[in-house]
Amino acid sequence: MLRGAIGCSLIGGGVYAAGGTRPYSGGIEISGSAELNSSGITIIADHLGYLHLSHLTGAKILASAGIAGAIVDGGQVAIAADDTVDLVQIFAEPFGSVQTKWRRSSIVRPDGTIIN
Repeated sequence: MLRGAIGCSLIGGGVYAAGGTRPYSGGIEISGSAELNSSGITIIADHLGYLHLSHLTGAKILASAGIAGAIVDGGQVAIAADDTVDLVQIFAEPFGSVQTKWRRSSIVRPDGTIIN
């Protein structure tokens, strides 16, 4: 979980299920607040769990083995981002649905297709 992070980089390895009680405990949450967005985030890893993004401006995320979806409310969700997310570019294959209301952001899949 990254809250109020500015200029943060995570490179290498991956994020795997941590055995928590929430269905997406093996995921990554990047958020800020209405007063201060998280920004300047770079993540490059082999494998990432579910991504939950909120109050985030400016991030690049690359997961070479994809983004694993978590079962959330009975459905598999790989990425959830609300309308407080802006200027995020993700390079990965999401395994599960993509629930995004973000602005000026996209996902580039390995086959070159783009999900906005």
